[in-house]
Formats: sequence, structure tokens, C-alpha cells
Amino acid sequence: MENEFNQEEEVLQEELSFSDKIVGVVTNPASIFGSIAKFELKTTDWLLPIVIVLAGAVIFTLLKFVDPEVKSAMWEKQKAQTIEQLKKENKSAEEIKQVEDMMETQKEMMSGPLGYVFTAPH
Repeated sequence: MENEFNQEEEVLQEELSFSDKIVGVVTNPASIFGSIAKFELKTTDWLLPIVIVLAGAVIFTLLKFVDPEVKSAMWEKQKAQTIEQLKKENKSAEEIKQVEDMMETQKEMMSGPLGYVFTAPH
């Protein structure tokens, strides 16, 4: 019995690989955080998960906006919400028309060269 504990302690004395840390945080957080605390903090321990999450978010956003139907539906939904908000604020028809025109101008800009900076080309 005591031999098993010694073997377990020896295993915990070795620094875990990055993948072991990621899996361990989900499966056994207390043990993993305890073993991580025993070693010096590395930049990759915190930077790599952030980079992975950001890359995933960028890829998801790009995939979401590549589809022209989704892109168009989102613009229409945003436009409808904006117009409804303006009506609640008792804005005049002229002001609402100006906002609609401004939104159309923004949509055209985002569809042009500037849009390639923020979205994926289609």
C-alpha cells in the first residue's frame, strides 16, 4: 500500500506535459493545479490556451460570415433592431432614413476592400 503511494508521488514529481495539464484540468482539477503549483510557471502554460481560444473564435467568426445568406440575415436583423429602437425613441422619419442610409453605406464598405480586413473573402 505504501509502495503505491510512493509510486504515485514519483509520477506527480515529474512536470506534466501541456496536453496532460489540459486534460487534467477537466478530469481532476485539484490534483493538476496542485502539481502545476509545484513547478515554475511557464509562459506557454497560460499563453497557449488563450491563443487556442482566440484562434477558435476567429475561425468560428470567419466561417459564420462567409455564408452570404447568414451575412445578409444578420445585417437585416441588425437593421430591424436599430429601426425599432429609433421608433421607440420617437425619432422622426427623416432621422430614421438617415440611419438606414448610413447602415447601407457601412454594409457596402464592409462588402468592399475594408470588409476583407474584418471578414473572410467570399
